[in-house]
Amino acid sequence: MNCVEKWTPVAAMVTVEFGIALLQILFKKSLNGGMDHVIIVVYRQSISTIFLIPFVYFWERSSWAKLTTRLIGQMFLCALVGLTLTQYLFLVGLDYTSATFTCAFINMVPVITFVLALPLGMEKVNMKKNSGSLAWSSWFLTQSKIGHNFPYQYSSTSIMSFFSAIQSVILCFITDRNTSKWILKGELQILSVIYGGIVGSGLCYVAMSWCVKQRGPVFTAAFSPLVQIFTAVFDVLVLHEEIYLGSVLGSIVVIVGMYVLLWGKSINDEESCSRVPKRMDGCNGQDSAHQVASH
Repeated sequence: MNCVEKWTPVAAMVTVEFGIALLQILFKKSLNGGMDHVIIVVYRQSISTIFLIPFVYFWERSSWAKLTTRLIGQMFLCALVGLTLTQYLFLVGLDYTSATFTCAFINMVPVITFVLALPLGMEKVNMKKNSGSLAWSSWFLTQSKIGHNFPYQYSSTSIMSFFSAIQSVILCFITDRNTSKWILKGELQILSVIYGGIVGSGLCYVAMSWCVKQRGPVFTAAFSPLVQIFTAVFDVLVLHEEIYLGSVLGSIVVIVGMYVLLWGKSINDEESCSRVPKRMDGCNGQDSAHQVASH
């Protein structure tokens, strides 16, 4: 693996987390202005679907012939768990607290998901190495399976965005049938859903899907704590929230932990590649668990 191949996923994930952090600030201001949680998800996922259609048509339209009922079912489940419910519940929490405090809970999800990844064979623990692992949510686990059988990021993201839009509409009518809240009020709300659809649910999810395919779910999820750091900066600069010493120290711990994880993963990847026969030529930078399982 050359230097460009090694660091491109890193740069992509840092950019993704920066974009998601900015999205949280926009949504926080929109929620403060009275925008409904479910409506945000509906517009966000609908815009994402429309935005990705040209990419799918020109670059991946032949991929649709490879869709199976099983894949469609996995995408529907992935959309429900990783898009619709996650975004809705996150926005509910964001409405009652600060953006930084809400993003802090992302750091609790990785441990649970890593434990789930072990019995699924997506991650292996080497007790002789002092390396830890992080994951972010079940979306990464499901997306890893989808990407292995359907390696088309634009198509899979657009399909899941479409499913999520439908699920969100249903959820909206279940929670509140007041149609007046569907009308966006002001430039901020319009900007928030457009940015959320194009960047948040479009480009960011495509980039994360690509990184899951290239380096595996654990590597990709390791960068999610950066959202809290970027959001804290935006909180101070944009929303004028107070920042405390504990937040600064916590951010330092997050950065150190992320580098320890990446260092440990790089060692495990090198060991896995050394065990794969040269004739297989399979060490292309993907997660070690995927390579061992595929051979």
